[in-house]
Amino acid sequence: VRLDVGHLGGFDARARLLKQVAVPERLMPRQRAGVIARLRSNWHDGAIKMYALRRLLQLRAAHPALFEKGGYRPMEVRGVEHDAAIAFERTAGRKRMIVVAILRARRFRALAGKARIPLPEDMPAAFTDVLTGRQYTGSPVRGGQLLEQLPAAVLVNSAPPP
Repeated sequence: VRLDVGHLGGFDARARLLKQVAVPERLMPRQRAGVIARLRSNWHDGAIKMYALRRLLQLRAAHPALFEKGGYRPMEVRGVEHDAAIAFERTAGRKRMIVVAILRARRFRALAGKARIPLPEDMPAAFTDVLTGRQYTGSPVRGGQLLEQLPAAVLVNSAPPP
């Protein structure tokens, strides 16, 4: 992915950048990781932020109820200082979304191997990070694994239970 970012100050430049950071859904997580690594290596150009924004806007379009009417529940991130990371869950019907984000990068990285995000007991068996495409099963999820590519993860259940 080669990006022509120009000046990010104008709407046209941001719209062009959003188109450039489109990553096909069919990419396997390993391929997507390569794209993310390239975007992350040039983080100062804003492309990685536009990539995350594009993915989140796609999620919102696909599941508006999660954002408009979804229930909210804060979650605990174990093994790190209380202000190093944040996690919360949104639910709408059978659709579930868990957001985890690093708040204090140095504090989190120092304890990343110990960080655990316990998932709700009734969480579906499989869920996918919409930013990276990685799939996860089981609980708790290790924070270092979940947040190794980006400082945030947005997990959604892969398929609603019947």
